[in-house]
Amino acid sequence: MAASTCGKKLPSLTPGIEIRCTTVHRDVLQGYVATVDDHLKVVVIYESADKTGNAYIVNLAHVTDVQIVSRPEKPIDTSLHPINLDRVSDRIKMAVEARQKKIDRIGVNVTAQAQDLYDCIAKTYNEIRWDGDVIFVLNDVRIIPPYRPDNCTGSQTCMERLQKIVAKYHKE
Repeated sequence: MAASTCGKKLPSLTPGIEIRCTTVHRDVLQGYVATVDDHLKVVVIYESADKTGNAYIVNLAHVTDVQIVSRPEKPIDTSLHPINLDRVSDRIKMAVEARQKKIDRIGVNVTAQAQDLYDCIAKTYNEIRWDGDVIFVLNDVRIIPPYRPDNCTGSQTCMERLQKIVAKYHKE
């Protein structure tokens, strides 16, 4: 990048070169160029070549002098690596599904206590859903308002376990 700043022409800045720049405030920064943004007129430099330590984003409009200290022995690979679009698509799909499951777990027109009980049961049972203000667990047990142990109906084995969870929830 050949630019003009503070009335001076700057040398071409490319990733990997080591530069020393002086700002209008007389600060001297030295480091390795990571990237240059011609549009914003900024350069990102790191204190060390392996991009560890401090990084500086330098506004070239506030630079009075830039000196090239050294150039890399071999050119820096600045090409972008290919993106696996199928993997990106799968991750987006999984994120949307996870978000939808989270949304589906929120009851509509239910009390905060009912939602809290639902969340408590959901920690143990994945197969749980709302049907209006009724909680269905394992497509077998229904818990109706006011969501007490005696408001559970369904097969005996599942119902007994859920009654214990509901009772424990109300104790705490």
